[in-house]
Amino acid sequence: MAGMQTLQAFWDDLQVLKSMWLSRISGSSHKERMDSFYASQADAYDHFRARFLHGRERMLRACAKMIEEMGVEEGLLWVDLGGGTAENVRLMSRYIDLSKFEKIYVVDICGPLCDVARQKSKTLSWTNVEIVEADACNFAPVSKPVTLITFSYSLSSECCLLPFDFYFGKAVQVIFWVSQKCIKHQYLPKRLKEFMYLLS
Repeated sequence: MAGMQTLQAFWDDLQVLKSMWLSRISGSSHKERMDSFYASQADAYDHFRARFLHGRERMLRACAKMIEEMGVEEGLLWVDLGGGTAENVRLMSRYIDLSKFEKIYVVDICGPLCDVARQKSKTLSWTNVEIVEADACNFAPVSKPVTLITFSYSLSSECCLLPFDFYFGKAVQVIFWVSQKCIKHQYLPKRLKEFMYLLS
């Protein structure tokens, strides 16, 4: 059984590499290109990337610790921008009771990754998680103040166009940024620098 699982994992990795190296990316819009790129590798996305997104769990542990130190036991709001397959939510459940969050928004523009996230949410019976298939630059929750915003290897120069004034105006208490991309600090919005915690 273990041998078959190893073989399946190896095959899945090959499929991801094939998609990354050989597949033709089509589409005229950013969303169409993202959908095209991830469509054939979405199901294997989590397993493949878990081995080199080293800062993600450190970020989530730190976020959970800060929330615990805030002493708030319920009614929290978490926005995971560029959240893909909602793997951050699954991992966060190791460090904090997800029921403390009144709402968790997982926002991603990529349809195939959102499909995986929706299936994961259904399988794990999450009732407070909403998968939002949308451009993070245009998303802003309309409910209560935001407690936590996370970027897990998703913050790029395009994200500097995010509506940060909205979030800060809503009394954001915790922001963490984890990114494998090179973003020069001087190009980030001033308000973001004031609130940002950086792990890499």
